[in-house]
Amino acid sequence: MREILGEEAWRKFCQAMSDRSKRGIRARALEYKWPNASPPLGYDKTTDMTIKVNADEAKLVQRIFEMYLREKSLPQVAFNLNLEKVPKNTGGKWSTTTLREILGNEIYIGVYRYAGVQKYIPRLRIVSDEIFERVSETLRRYETLGAERPPMPDERRHAVIEKMFGRYQDFLKELEKKNLIGQRQHWLEIWREFGRASSQSEKNIVFALSEITRVVIDLAFPPAVLEGASSWYRIALEGKFLQGRSIRAFCAAAIYATCRDRDIAISLNEVADASVASKKMTWHCYRILKGV
Repeated sequence: MREILGEEAWRKFCQAMSDRSKRGIRARALEYKWPNASPPLGYDKTTDMTIKVNADEAKLVQRIFEMYLREKSLPQVAFNLNLEKVPKNTGGKWSTTTLREILGNEIYIGVYRYAGVQKYIPRLRIVSDEIFERVSETLRRYETLGAERPPMPDERRHAVIEKMFGRYQDFLKELEKKNLIGQRQHWLEIWREFGRASSQSEKNIVFALSEITRVVIDLAFPPAVLEGASSWYRIALEGKFLQGRSIRAFCAAAIYATCRDRDIAISLNEVADASVASKKMTWHCYRILKGV
């Protein structure tokens, strides 16, 4: 069609279609219709494409706002909801991304905003202005201003550790089954499948286990060292030894501890060099692991 019309006519045609689309979007917005196929949590879409409050879901929205004010932690709220097996309107598990979208959505205080149209619609309100503002202020304090976050509760911390190390065990079994231990390119591809992370604490564990795997394979240690080193690192996590300390140094210390346990001849300096970790810090972490 572009060849038939020519460049100038094609450009005008595309501009006309774009303008028409924008007018249609604007017209829907002026009638306060919801633009997406699925409405936000707490609402149902009506036959005329507007939305109305879903009483049952609205209670869940209110609970999420109240829970965040109490916990002051998106990962903790997601953990609580998943632990209680609270169903999510779009399916799947609760995540910090989903919760951030809910807590920042002005529709819950009755403000409809779309395509340049902004209107307060009282019938759409689910939470009060006071609660919404307190939540917004708390989000800004922790996510923008960098305020010190509350420590992760032990229950969630243990659940994260259990999940990530369970995946790592599955990863090691897959490596053994496919006989890929020692082949970096292949184990990295497989680890990407098992090492998915949805929070910073999970990402830290994924990074540590990746480092342990990389160093053990680079140093051509037997596969048993992978399991032993990951066990030592788990001990460090469960004992809260890593706070304020280097992840790489603890990975190196875990590998060195495993080598000592299995009478594998290698110096701490060699492990630290392979881990790109400080030798002094690696020795310090090793002494912590061994309770010296």
